[in-house]
Amino acid sequence: MDIQPTPATLKLSIWRHVAPKRALALQDGEDSETRPIAPDSKLHEEVYAWNLHENPFLGIRDDVRRRKFREEFLDHMNPALAPSKRPLSLLDKFAEKALKIVESGAVDPSGIQGPPAGGDDDAIEMNTLLAFALHLKWLSHCLADRPGISVSAR
Repeated sequence: MDIQPTPATLKLSIWRHVAPKRALALQDGEDSETRPIAPDSKLHEEVYAWNLHENPFLGIRDDVRRRKFREEFLDHMNPALAPSKRPLSLLDKFAEKALKIVESGAVDPSGIQGPPAGGDDDAIEMNTLLAFALHLKWLSHCLADRPGISVSAR
């Protein structure tokens, strides 16, 4: 049985503010001017990345509700937004919204897109929205007291 890796459907990143210990310089291309990056620059580093290979929204039965929830999530977590617009508290906000959808009974289990390796060919199903919500809550809990944290998704 040859299992091919499935491409990620969503990448959630956790960022933190970082101040370089000494001055850095950035050059966009060979012909561009070198710009200094001072130690007080607003730099952020990715400290956690979660590549979801399952579509966490897939089990939401209502297409309009699924699309609306997904778009709202991605709009609020857009990496183009300033980090102050993407606070860690968004994880709790969307976890709660997801849990309300699950509790309403509007979600069906969906098949796992990349089943674990093994001899069992039975279809494996899970509530991807519930798993997603629980993971968001876990991340929020783990990082709650950390300063300078922001989140993004794409």
